Amino acid sequence: MRGIVIDPRGRLRRSRFLWDLIMPNILAGVAVVALRMVDGPVAELGIGAIALLLLWSANFAAPITRLHDLGVSGWVHAVAVLAIFLFGTIGPVAGPGEAVDRLAAWVDVLRSGDDLPTVEGDSARIAGLIALIQIAVLAFVPGQSNANRFGPNPKAEA
Repeated sequence: MRGIVIDPRGRLRRSRFLWDLIMPNILAGVAVVALRMVDGPVAELGIGAIALLLLWSANFAAPITRLHDLGVSGWVHAVAVLAIFLFGTIGPVAGPGEAVDRLAAWVDVLRSGDDLPTVEGDSARIAGLIALIQIAVLAFVPGQSNANRFGPNPKAEA
């Protein structure tokens, strides 16, 4: 069995997508817990490197290659991630000025380590719904049976 997907090119079967969605998150959690037992800058660097590699795989490379299997550009995933971020962190805004103010509040949180600003209304639920729909589509909709512009059918290769 191949390792986790870190290259977002090509196509990915549904079963491999689920594996590449779940396992890197579990491995990242275990690695972070293990490295938290060690103190110092090496541990922090290790946590960052492991999280970057594993979470890149689970949250970007695997969904993009799965979209390729459906014949869709990976940019669809970028748009979905942006929508999830905006709905889940900034929330509903009345205009561009309020959006800039909310983004500034998030930058202040990143700089100071204060409590996260709250999101009002159903905005966080909308973000969760977008994520759930995307995962359901990627996990349950079969890929194209023939070769497409992203490569040959991964089922035929297996």
